[in-house]
Amino acid sequence: MLVPCPNCRVEFSPSLRTCPTCGKYEPPFEVVRDHFLRQTMEAIAAGASDAKVREIFIARGLADAEADEHVTIAKRQSRGANRRSGISHIAQGILFLLLSGFLWLLSYAVTRGFVTLFFYGLFAIGVGFLVAGIYQWLTGRRVE
Repeated sequence: MLVPCPNCRVEFSPSLRTCPTCGKYEPPFEVVRDHFLRQTMEAIAAGASDAKVREIFIARGLADAEADEHVTIAKRQSRGANRRSGISHIAQGILFLLLSGFLWLLSYAVTRGFVTLFFYGLFAIGVGFLVAGIYQWLTGRRVE
């Protein structure tokens, strides 16, 4: 997201804090804060440690308290999103287990060869989704 300078009409990143051309315009605090929060969430979601992210933002000119606040908010939002994703993984796991159970029952009515192979595949996928979903929901960490 770029911020337009009203003085010289140049667009610049809010992380610069002032217009690089005229040096007079400072973007509103809300825009800068949203920009840093977005960057913090992306870094934490990518697997960067809290201390590393904090150091990066302190090096960019944020105060210690601001950097800590950004990391805390980003972790909370990231965990919430990961927990919601964990619930969907649990639902997918249950769906695959139900489907594999149906195929298991069907395998007794027809020949066992090909249907049984599908049963084991769907069962393994269902267990994988279910375990990953439960772990993700409990811990708030992303599982891929």
